[in-house]
Amino acid sequence: MVIKDYKSSPWVKNNGNPWSGKSWGKGKFNPDAFDPSIPYEPKGKTYSFSLNPDKKIENPFDLDNLRFFNKKKVERLLELLEDFATDIEKKKDGRQIVSMIGTGGTIAMTDQNGELVPKLDPEYLLKYAGGTLNERFAITAIEFPTLIDSSQMEIDYEADSVIIMSWIWENMSENLKKLFSGFLITHGTDTMPEGGAYTAIMLGPQTPFSVGFVGAQKTTEDNFSDVGINVKNSLDTLSVLKKEKTSVCFIYMGGSEGGAYNPTGVIKISDSNVIAMESPMHPKIVDASNFVLSSLTNSFQKRVKKENNQKFHPIIIRGYAPTISVNPKLGTNPNHVYETIKKIPNTVAVIITTFGSFTLNNKITKAAQQATKETRKLFCVANPFPEGKVDHKYGPAHILRNSGAVSVSTMPIAAQAKATLAQHIYGNDLEKIAAFMAGNNLVGEQPPNWKQPIKFKDIIEPYGLPKDLELY
Repeated sequence: MVIKDYKSSPWVKNNGNPWSGKSWGKGKFNPDAFDPSIPYEPKGKTYSFSLNPDKKIENPFDLDNLRFFNKKKVERLLELLEDFATDIEKKKDGRQIVSMIGTGGTIAMTDQNGELVPKLDPEYLLKYAGGTLNERFAITAIEFPTLIDSSQMEIDYEADSVIIMSWIWENMSENLKKLFSGFLITHGTDTMPEGGAYTAIMLGPQTPFSVGFVGAQKTTEDNFSDVGINVKNSLDTLSVLKKEKTSVCFIYMGGSEGGAYNPTGVIKISDSNVIAMESPMHPKIVDASNFVLSSLTNSFQKRVKKENNQKFHPIIIRGYAPTISVNPKLGTNPNHVYETIKKIPNTVAVIITTFGSFTLNNKITKAAQQATKETRKLFCVANPFPEGKVDHKYGPAHILRNSGAVSVSTMPIAAQAKATLAQHIYGNDLEKIAAFMAGNNLVGEQPPNWKQPIKFKDIIEPYGLPKDLELY
């Protein structure tokens, strides 16, 4: 495949063509040869927002917009789900239907002829997890063309999953919807928080189904493994959410000591301990150790749907994040900060992590202020501590607040994902992007006791997508 007027970077293989065949989607997929910045014309229907008319946004309900998954396999997946629904209705056996999407990771490793290979096998996972899962759930799956290490994940891969889920839900029969508990995405843990956050933010606040991400620290071949308990508890979480008539996006990790986490507020803290994830400021959606369903997510979702009663319409994000992340320490050269911000193109926001007292070296504050002003980028600052204060009385904190920097209360990955979505909607309108990042709580990414800052009150709604979004 030859792409006109495109030359890949030296670290991208095969001139940015990830497929071994002669055309896109043909042959074997190689993630090392995929460049998210490659020029690409969507094959399906698109639309644009009035404030960013030149940006083509892919219709999430059109399978022709899939770039990696096979359209016919997705259509076949829905057929199998419908067959399950018909069979369950006939037998009256009470099974719940779940659709799995496999991307890779440790959890997907299975033994084939003595060799560990990545392959999603839902029947094997149900059998391995044990109990009566195969009597309680009917599961079928689709997997990424090449199951990959999660360190190689890209926003575009998560976007394809969002299209699959959106199309399947939109085309389900009412009978299937009654029996459907949600989607379960098997994912490597290294980028699971990022993948979950981008998926949740793309799907938006009006998602009518639940989506769970599940992974593991050890494979099914290890003597001590968390695969079985994480699979079981993630399915139980989908079941509980269905019973509670609540639809959320969550990450399940931690076995019987863990739980289901809000993906916009979780971080990975270990590569060996079964407690792999931590949620510093958001309570668990489901706490497996206490057998309690948190009321927070329920109340948040009800508030969003009441105050912003829009139709379910995900916004597909592609490419690289248009942000620069800076984490200055003692000894960081402000000239380097200035040059970094000045030289990196195609970005709309700079997100700088402060010291714990919401302070920065004054020279770094001024360097960032000057560079963002000269390049017309949004200057954002975030306290490294979840729910950290921004009203400290220290002199450097005053200077930082008076610099025009926008204070962001979300976790860094949520801030990056929101900035990416905002750029798709608003283009380079920095005032609107700032309001969306700091003055809006889209999917529960803000701290639990968050209140909309007064200065954003007349610019953006506090919850959900802006009501006045106009399609172009």
